[in-house]
Order: sequence, then structure tokens, then C-alpha cells
Amino acid sequence: MTQPLAVEAVTVQADRLVLEVALAPSTPRSMDPQLAARLDAMRPSLKAHACVNGVGPSFGHVMDSTSIPHVLEHLILDEQVRASTAPATAPFSGITLWLDEEAGRAHIEVSFYDDLTALEAVQTAAACLNDLLRR
Repeated sequence: MTQPLAVEAVTVQADRLVLEVALAPSTPRSMDPQLAARLDAMRPSLKAHACVNGVGPSFGHVMDSTSIPHVLEHLILDEQVRASTAPATAPFSGITLWLDEEAGRAHIEVSFYDDLTALEAVQTAAACLNDLLRR
């Protein structure tokens, strides 16, 4: 069975992970209110994430219409915060860009405090998002 989302490459840089992701042809490119409600039930902390967007100051302002790769970015950051031994003031940030939206290819960068925790966060976040998209 093909996964809705595949992390095709991960590069560990000095201060961030760089990911290349691909969505299956049948996978929606963006969230909708129903997917967002299910995501909120799974991870209520996501909507409080700071997020630079054109609608409001948090991820919750765009959660029901943002791109699926952008959701992966926030899930990775959320996983890192949950598992991190970083000081509470340690910032985590990311950026997501479509490489080819029609083809479902995107580029994601996320900062990290510990590279091994971040790599595990990528796996956990991708599994969570794939579970959400399969329902």
C-alpha cells in the first residue's frame, strides 16, 4: 500500500533538518475543515503554534486550509517539543515551500535542539499524518 505522504530525503545540517516530501497522487494537497477537526482531536497543541501566515498569528488560524506538508512541519516541531530535553526557552522553527504543488512535492526545513530527537520526530510525525490521511 502506498503511503499518502512519503519523506523521500532528510539532510541533517548544522542547525536544521531539510526534508523533501512527496504526496501520493490521490492525497489532497491541502487540509479541509474535516481533516483539521480530526487533527485537532489528535494534537490540540498544534493550533497554538506560532505561525507566520497571512491570516493570524497561530497555526490554528490556517489549520483548516493549509498545505499537507505545512501540517507535517508543525507535527515535527510538536514532536520535538514533546520529546526534547531542550530548555523551555529553546526556539523551534520551520518553513515549508511547494516545489511542485500539482506533483505533490515539497521542501521542509525544521530547526532542532538534538538531531536524533529531530529525526525520530520526523518518523513519528509522518506516521501520524499518514494515519490521519488514510482515515
